[in-house]
Amino acid sequence: MRSTPDYEMPEQPSHRMLQARDWSWTDKLKRTSDAPIHGGQHETAIYWHIPKSGGTTAKRIYECLGVTLAARVGGQIGNAANDTELKVVQPWINRKAAARPQYTSYVNVDITSKEGIQKARSWGLVESGLVDVIFSPVPVPVIQNLFSDRHQGRGLVVFRNPVERLISKFYYLQVATWEVKGLAGVRLRQTATVEDLENAKIAISERFFVGLTKYYAESIRRFNAVLGIDASTKRARGCRRKYYSKNGEYMNSNPHDIPDEGSAEWNAVAAKNELDLQLYKFVERLFREQREQIDSFRGAESQA
Repeated sequence: MRSTPDYEMPEQPSHRMLQARDWSWTDKLKRTSDAPIHGGQHETAIYWHIPKSGGTTAKRIYECLGVTLAARVGGQIGNAANDTELKVVQPWINRKAAARPQYTSYVNVDITSKEGIQKARSWGLVESGLVDVIFSPVPVPVIQNLFSDRHQGRGLVVFRNPVERLISKFYYLQVATWEVKGLAGVRLRQTATVEDLENAKIAISERFFVGLTKYYAESIRRFNAVLGIDASTKRARGCRRKYYSKNGEYMNSNPHDIPDEGSAEWNAVAAKNELDLQLYKFVERLFREQREQIDSFRGAESQA
């Protein structure tokens, strides 16, 4: 398979996407070059929850901060399955001893199922302005169905080295090139191509603010700046103490032994996930490049 230099940034990306797959969904996300809208106006973010890459921790952090979320649990709260209209629920507001943050807020729809996505669409979830962040492991159907040219989303995603991630989730996810396939709309049993990789790079560089699990606190700091969250408040400081490790790294609630890079086990997984490894190297560079841009956003100074 032809390799792609990990230092190469896409050139004129919007006009160079190959047409073998449908990438039109990217037009429903705002460009990373567009400054976020704060100060009374509303944007809805879509957080691509890649398994074993800090997504659950991010969800807990934003629960703790009182941000209104859409995720699978929203369709499981109370009588949500029989609800006929969109609403925000706080299931643990009166339970100070609850394991989940007291001020957790969700909309009453399961955004991870086909039925839930259609219900959210019919209820006008994004147009309502009720939800701040949508968490989904399969973002493309969500973006295609819930966002539009008029109501564009803001893309967020945290990446982990794909070899570490797949080994950590070995009994849950044994699918090659999962990340490239997720953006290209490739079925799990199909084969992703170098062209899919190139288009994934374009989509991520233009439409997603990226984070890395190895710089987890910094990643969330950037997302807070994009979302307009004041991380200097007492509650925000408490959330950081609760969900970050002492050195600011991602805390894996179910750690696994990761084989050394270059070992037989590592190489076996790496060989099966060449495209995702190339994408990860690209994202590492993009992460470095996005810092200056994000710090220029209004309110970023309060996120330090």
